[in-house]
Amino acid sequence: MPRKHSSHPKAKSQNARLKSDKGKPKTWVGPVIGALLAGGMTLLLFLPARVYRPTTMQSSRLPTGKNASTNTYPQPPEKSAKEKGAELINKGNELLRQNRYDEALKAYEEAKILLPEDEDVYYNLGIVLSRLGRTDDAISAYRRALEIFPDYAEAHNNLGNLLLREGNLNEALLHFNAAIAVLPDYAVAYNSLGITLRELGLIPQATEAFAKASSLDTNYWQARFNLAGVYMAQGKWDEAIVQYREVLRLQPEFAPAQDNLKQALEKKSQQSR
Repeated sequence: MPRKHSSHPKAKSQNARLKSDKGKPKTWVGPVIGALLAGGMTLLLFLPARVYRPTTMQSSRLPTGKNASTNTYPQPPEKSAKEKGAELINKGNELLRQNRYDEALKAYEEAKILLPEDEDVYYNLGIVLSRLGRTDDAISAYRRALEIFPDYAEAHNNLGNLLLREGNLNEALLHFNAAIAVLPDYAVAYNSLGITLRELGLIPQATEAFAKASSLDTNYWQARFNLAGVYMAQGKWDEAIVQYREVLRLQPEFAPAQDNLKQALEKKSQQSR
């Protein structure tokens, strides 16, 4: 079934992050782009840069006195490890957007050396490792991001999706609920939660989760398609028809919705005879 994921790499400012940001949950900004069906696990997600404090640097001065050289000029201050790491993360993000996964991975790995306690490095590593099919390594990267910053909602969601794909439904459920606890309006996590509940056979709970995702993001056609599917499973033809029509309003060429709508109309007609 369709799902949409939080997979935008996180950009970095070139200045040091304030310590007070660590205790605050990240803020969801902007729509999640694109949609992948069940075969694809991640998409890119952009969040706003966090607050950064400028690094204080002492300016270089010309030497004075009789030994001063007339050809001596102030030298630019050497970049800090945080600045270099931020540049590498941003470089990796651009390479990731260009689908140059091996090069992006190299940039993130270099950034990790400079910023070993930065959760965004590991989050971005999780994305690119997942794209490269290295699921176990991606899971480890997301787990490390969450060790550093336990309230990282997007890392919870992406880790949950990988666990779901691996068949670890109960742990996936924990991470989707954790993401929602941090960001109560996180539509993507509600859709992921609904998929997991459906796989566990908890259809009424899955229906509630898909409905919540659809209400939080009225253009979230993947959640509406999933919602229509659980209505179909319960024989609620009218409700399914409404949702399939909404999906087709948003995605007119989506063949599965066209086929399922036709089937729902036929079932309703048979029921009324």
